[in-house]
Amino acid sequence: MGKVRSDRLKSNRPKTQNFPNLTAKLNYITEKTFETTPELVRIILIIDN
Repeated sequence: MGKVRSDRLKSNRPKTQNFPNLTAKLNYITEKTFETTPELVRIILIIDN
């Protein structure tokens, strides 16, 4: 089970790492998170502000 999980993480990494800077990476992650769990992001944004 552990090996399967680590393999999945490795295959997912390039999608978020191939960005010119951290801002682009954060924007990508935020967009993906909004697609999957918009309510959770709203809570995080409220806490940050």
